[in-house]
Amino acid sequence: MVRLTELCVIVSLIGTGLKINKSFTWRHWNIPLRLVSVTMILCIAAVAFFGWIGLGFSAAAAILLGAVLAPTDPVLAADVQVSPPDAKDRTDEEVKDDHVRFSLTAEAGLNDGMAFPFTWLAIQVAIATAAGTAWLWEWLWFDVLYRIGAAVGLGYLLGKGLAYLLFVIPRKT
Repeated sequence: MVRLTELCVIVSLIGTGLKINKSFTWRHWNIPLRLVSVTMILCIAAVAFFGWIGLGFSAAAAILLGAVLAPTDPVLAADVQVSPPDAKDRTDEEVKDDHVRFSLTAEAGLNDGMAFPFTWLAIQVAIATAAGTAWLWEWLWFDVLYRIGAAVGLGYLLGKGLAYLLFVIPRKT
C-alpha cells in the first residue's frame, strides 16, 4: 500500500513538472526553493509543536500531522498553475502573472517530495519510542540525504528524457 501511495504522488508530481517551462537557474527557482526549504519546514515544525503541546499528541503523531498538513497539493493548486510549456498567444497580464504562478506550481510540486522525509521521521520516532533504539543518524542519512538525492538525480534524468521525447522529437519530424 505504501508503494501505491508513493506511485500516486510520483504521477501527480510528474504532471506538475511537465507544466513548468523554466530553465533551472537560481533567478527562476529562488522563490520555490526558499518556500520548500525554509517555509515548509517551519510550517511542519509549527504544526508538530501545536499537535504535541496544544493537542497532546505523541511526538510521532505530531510530526506526522505536520508532514501531512504542510505541503500544498499540486492537484488542488491546478487553478493557479502556469500555462503549458508550449502555450502561445499569451497576454501581457498572463506573462506578468507567470512568475507568481510558476513559484506556486514549482513549490506545490517540490514540497510533496520534501514532506516524505518527515513522514519517515514520524515513523522512526514511533519505532524508537517503542524499541528505545537510536534513529537520528539512520533517518538523516537514508531518508533525507539518500532518498532526496536519488529522487533529484532520477527526476533530472527522467525530466530530460521526457522533455526530449515530448518537445525535441516532434519538432524534428
